[in-house]
Amino acid sequence: AAAALKERIEGTVLGPAPLFRLKGRHRALVLVKSTDRAASVASVRAAVETTASEWVKRGVSFSVDVDPQ
Repeated sequence: AAAALKERIEGTVLGPAPLFRLKGRHRALVLVKSTDRAASVASVRAAVETTASEWVKRGVSFSVDVDPQ
């Protein structure tokens, strides 16, 4: 998903950065910084939809937080 975001978004994409394991699951964080919120949300949605369809068969799930502060 990070590679797809880097191609689509106007702004900064940081990551993926590994996070601690939770309930035996590996996790990673991708941070998007942009001044255009609507365009960023649309880009993230498109990247997740594209990537999730490839990874869902492997048991990978995605979670997106918008303005997680």
